[in-house]
Amino acid sequence: MEKLKIGGDKKCPYYLRRAVFAMRMIGKGAKSLQKFSSYMALPAPVSQKPFDKINDEILRATTVVANSCMKKADEEEELLTGSSDNMVSGDGT
Repeated sequence: MEKLKIGGDKKCPYYLRRAVFAMRMIGKGAKSLQKFSSYMALPAPVSQKPFDKINDEILRATTVVANSCMKKADEEEELLTGSSDNMVSGDGT
């Protein structure tokens, strides 16, 4: 599996990468992170450009993991069924 370095930039502290990830997990963006930081009297978080950069790194990493998992599932199904004509459904059907 391809190894990706997420947010290895020393200019972007670990807690900011985690904050961007948390906002992404609840479907919010940079403005919501700024608002949350303001409400909690925290220092200003990353601006839009670094937020987008971190978000892109998260997207690349999740894409690699998702593709790897789907490939592994296909290989397992091929072993079980003996057929290489497999389809995957994301809704459980």
